[in-house]
Amino acid sequence: MLAMNKDTIVYTAEVLSVSSQYSLHELSEVSQVPEALVAEFVEYEVIVPDCNVENQFSQQQLNRLCRAARLHRDLELNSSGVALVIELLDTITHLDQKIKYLQKLKTYE
Repeated sequence: MLAMNKDTIVYTAEVLSVSSQYSLHELSEVSQVPEALVAEFVEYEVIVPDCNVENQFSQQQLNRLCRAARLHRDLELNSSGVALVIELLDTITHLDQKIKYLQKLKTYE
């Protein structure tokens, strides 16, 4: 659902199922992100289709799309800027997981 007032546009998404697959058009409809912007995010590999099913996107990709749309809207980033920020956030998440894993290993010593 897309809500607007004078100064604010809010994108929201409806979570249907963790195993859902979406076409590009369905991603656009569910997330209320314009289809042209979704296509740009695909072009910049912010979101990527499922490797098992051509041009179908997972629930995880829908979540990434919503995050990317918020960055685009709130920080007024272009698509390449969004791609960079998403990549950096992914790196931070990966490093945090690695730190937690190493801390668990250290506690067993």
